[in-house]
Amino acid sequence: MTTARWAVVVAVAGGLSLAGCGAPPASAPGPEPAVAAGGSPAGATAPAPAPLVTTAAGLRVSVAGVRRAGRDVVHVDLLVVNGGQAAVDLGAAFGGEGGLPQAFLLSEDGRARVFVLADGRGAPQCSQPAGGLAPGAQQALYLRFPAMGTPAHRVSLGVPGVGTLPGIDVPAAEGA
Repeated sequence: MTTARWAVVVAVAGGLSLAGCGAPPASAPGPEPAVAAGGSPAGATAPAPAPLVTTAAGLRVSVAGVRRAGRDVVHVDLLVVNGGQAAVDLGAAFGGEGGLPQAFLLSEDGRARVFVLADGRGAPQCSQPAGGLAPGAQQALYLRFPAMGTPAHRVSLGVPGVGTLPGIDVPAAEGA
C-alpha cells in the first residue's frame, strides 16, 4: 500500500482524528495554533455538517456514519431524533411507502441506483424500526447496500416516506 492511499477517519469526542497508513513520522511538535474568537484554531474549517432531513412528524434523520463492511458492501448508520412535542411511532414513520427496506443510494450523476441488500432468505439488511420514540429521544438505525464501485464517491440516500439525504461520502474500498 502506498503512502498516497490512506484515510482512516475516526470521529473522536466531537473532533476528527486522521491516521495514515505508511505516512512518514510526524516531526517535532510546533507552536500551538492561534485560536480565533470562537474557540477554534484560526484558519481551521469546521467539518461539513452531516446530511439531515426533518420529517413532517418532527423526526430529524441524519447520517451518523458510512463505512465499507467489505469490498462490495456499504454500511450506512442513521440517527433519528424526535424533535417534536409528542411521541412518534417509528413503525408508522418508517413503514409508509416501503420504509427502510425500500431505501436506495443514488449516484451523484443520478445514473446508478442500488437498493438495500437482502440476506439468503430475502430479509432486508436494515433496521426494522418499531415502537414509540419520546420527544427528545434518539434511535440508531442501519442499512446495508451493495457498493457502486471501489473508489471513494458521493451519493444521496433516499428513504421513501422520509426524504432524501444528499452529499454522503462513501469511502474507498481497502486496496482500491
